Parts: sequence; structure tokens; C-alpha cells
Amino acid sequence: MLGGVSHSVYVASPEGMTGKSMVAFGLLEALASRSDRVGVFRPVVKADRARDHAVDLLISHPAVDQSYEDAIGVDYEQMLADPDAAQAQILRRHHELSERYSMLVILGSDYDDLANPTELTFNAAVAANLGAPVVVVVSGLDRSPDQIGALAAVCVGEFTGHHATPIAVVVNRTESDSLGAVREAVSSRVPGVLVASIPENPVIMAPTVQEIKDAVGGVLLQGSSEWLDRVAIGTVVAAMGLPNVLSRLTENCTVIAPGDRYDLLPGLVMAQQSGTFPSLSSIVLTGGYDVPEEVGRLISGVQQDLPIIASEQSTFDTAVKVDRTRGRLSADSPQKLDAARRAVAEHLPTSEVLAALEVTRSEVVTPMMFEFELLARARGEKKRIVLPEGDDPRILAAADAILARGVAELILLGEENALRAQASQLGHDISEARI
Repeated sequence: MLGGVSHSVYVASPEGMTGKSMVAFGLLEALASRSDRVGVFRPVVKADRARDHAVDLLISHPAVDQSYEDAIGVDYEQMLADPDAAQAQILRRHHELSERYSMLVILGSDYDDLANPTELTFNAAVAANLGAPVVVVVSGLDRSPDQIGALAAVCVGEFTGHHATPIAVVVNRTESDSLGAVREAVSSRVPGVLVASIPENPVIMAPTVQEIKDAVGGVLLQGSSEWLDRVAIGTVVAAMGLPNVLSRLTENCTVIAPGDRYDLLPGLVMAQQSGTFPSLSSIVLTGGYDVPEEVGRLISGVQQDLPIIASEQSTFDTAVKVDRTRGRLSADSPQKLDAARRAVAEHLPTSEVLAALEVTRSEVVTPMMFEFELLARARGEKKRIVLPEGDDPRILAAADAILARGVAELILLGEENALRAQASQLGHDISEARI
């Protein structure tokens, strides 16, 4: 341990859908840059789930060497049946983990999308019992700066009222043009606490193609199964002629089309191949119709990767279910993880959070610590890089990774339409690159 002391940080929120798992993941990376022994603790998990998705996300980090069971405290049924015994079990598990890990990221409970004052009080009591400083995560979605400031003040008051110590308030999912106003509004309500605001990122909150496929009970007709882990941002319902559908396409959108509109399918596949239209995440055909053999032969000859999914449901029901499908940050989606890393690195001053935790740097430097330091320095200096041979698949893959992590401005050399078409076919996002 560093100086013989185990450091913990408790990440909590007053409601669901705040993105606190993303903040916890970012703090985990920052802590991993200081120590080679970082652990995860989830005091309470839901009893009706086989696995807790947030725990799976955190223990998937390369710096964490820990089993799922090892990161769990109690479940909700234990907490409700005997709160005092549950608190004692949580304290015992935390003590055991503190003996083995120099740093612990503790993730507070979930809310099933509802704000619950009783649950917030429970988290405050747990944080106080564990002696862990608290990072409070609140949602800025559909809230004014004043409303966010008021909510942050209530949350901080709840934790301090139970003798816990909030060190930071992170406002996630904020409107991009309100970041400064939100920080000022919160800082005026909770002076002396570090305040950060992170803009809403559609990539992080969007469902994957796999989640959409599951939601509509779909079957993969054609395309790469690897693309099922890609995000789907927005929906276009193709209930019109092809020219009007093409004019409404957006980057990484899902197109929902009636299964008997066979004229649309070749046009959408050609748009995907052209590089002159936004890249699609998937096409969902509704109504349970079979694609005629001739049309199937036509599209199979010009594309291989874009998922084409068939659903038995109507176009309306499919559109409703896709719209209601919520995504989550998962280790299965590198696209989301890179977006989350970038959001936290650019908007959360992790060095100040670590300073508030009094975390000092270990004398041991692991490869993970070296990589984190290197990326942090690259972001700070943000050089412009020119990559020749832009049509090389390896160059396109590297460009996607560099842009996703926000570590440099990129210029690719090549013919623009050809490069963007090839990137689209390979599933790489180079929209931020200059060609």
C-alpha cells in the first residue's frame, strides 16, 4: 500500500441514468496511473440480476485483477431485510479489500431510473461508515443550470448531514453550450467542492446494434456479427421514397424499413458503400417478409459487413421499441469505452480529484501507468498528425483509435470519397479527420 494507507473514493448519484459508471471508470483509470494495485467494490447489487453490468465494466479494466464475486457486498434483499446487518457486511468486505488493494473505486447503488431519497440516504451512510470521500454525479439532461445547482446542493447536504465528505460534484449529460454556466451555478451552491461538467455524448448513451436486435426480436440476415457491438445513434423510419430517405440519413443511424419495400434495400446498401452519405449502423426490415432471392443476391455481392436485421413486428412497433432501447457503457463496445475515456479526460480534472484524495504516485511504474501518462501528455499538447497512405486498412484503424481518444488532430492523405467509403465499409469512424 502507498504509505500503509488504502485510498477509497465513493461514486454516487441521487437518481438513475446519470452515467456514474462512466465517471467511475474514468477515476479507475486515473487511479491506475498512480498504483499497480487498484480494486473495485460495489456495496449493493440488485438481487434479480445474474450479473451487475457496472461491476463487469469496472473489473474488465486491464488494471484490475479481481473476480466478480470479490467485488460484491450485499444484495438489495439483504439490505431491506436487515439494514444494520447489511451495513456490517459491507464494512467487513471493504476492510478485506482494503487489506489487498492500495486504492478502491466504490460504486454506489442504482435507482431503476427513479430518484429515491431513502436510497440516497443509504449511500450517504455507507460512504460515512467506510470513511470514503464522495464524488457525486448528477444528470444535467433537460435541466437548467439553476435546477442542477439546487439538486447538487441537496445531494451534498445529504452526504455531509450523514458525516460523509463530498469532494467533487460531476454534472454529466450537460448541454455543450451550458458547461460554464452549470459549473458556476453548482459552485455557487456548494462552495469548496470541486465541480466538473461533462457534455452529453450520444455515443456513450446510445444502444448497440445487438441491443436493438434483441429489443425487436430480430434475426441477422446478412452482415458481420462484429458490427453488432457498434453503437446506433438515431433512427430513420423509411416510409417514403429512396431520395427522401437518403436525405434524412445521419451518422451511425439505424434505418427501419418495411420488409416489402425491396426498392429501398439496394439503395441503402449503395449509400453505405459510396462514402458520400453518412455511415449506417444497421438496417431493420419489418413485417417478417422474406427478401426475394434476386434482391438478396444483388446486395450480397456489394457489401458484407452492414447488419441487415429482420423483425416479425410492424414498422410502428419496431420504431417504438428501438426508440425505447437504452444503451449502457460496456466492455463489449470499444467504441463506447473510447468515447467515455475521452469525455472524462477532457472534462474531469482527475489530477485535482486525486489531490483531494491525497493520492501520491507509486514508485512502481507499470505499463498501464506509462500508457495513461503518455495519453494524458498527448491530449495536453494535441499535435496535428499527417498520415500518408490513408487507404491502408491499418492506417484507417489507427486513425479511428486516435480520434476516438481525442489525442491528436488528424490529416489523412488520399481521395476523400474513396477513403470515407473504405472507412465506412470497415466500420471505422474518421468523420473528425481532415482528408
